[in-house]
Amino acid sequence: MSILAWLEASGPARILAQSEWLYPLVNAGHIVGIALLVGTVAALDMRILGWLGRSIAIADVERLLRPLALIGLGLVIVTGLSLFSVQATSYAESTVFRIKLLLIAVAGLNAALYQTTTHRLWHQIMAALSLLLWLAVITMGRLIGFR
Repeated sequence: MSILAWLEASGPARILAQSEWLYPLVNAGHIVGIALLVGTVAALDMRILGWLGRSIAIADVERLLRPLALIGLGLVIVTGLSLFSVQATSYAESTVFRIKLLLIAVAGLNAALYQTTTHRLWHQIMAALSLLLWLAVITMGRLIGFR
């Protein structure tokens, strides 16, 4: 049995798939995690681009939003893996899902590179790219249900 089939057949995945309430609650948790993660990242990106909060130092915005982004990231990981477990085989075969994962990886790399540079123009380019990447990730996530 493949690891994906094993995952789908696991007790937690079967309970999640068969529950009238649990799957929708986990899905709602995933949406809340996305809102926290992408919302805080977008707010920071817009500050870096000078679109809002120009009177607030970028470092202060980062310090304020980082804990919320990390909570969102944790929620997205836990709920996303849970949702994946229910249909692991079909998700793994889905081109849209694979594109979503690739975009998440690129967004993560972009965030990591942001931490390694201090040049303002590069920060602005990375912030604009971040906004586009997260919009694309959300779009791919929505498309999964329609493919």
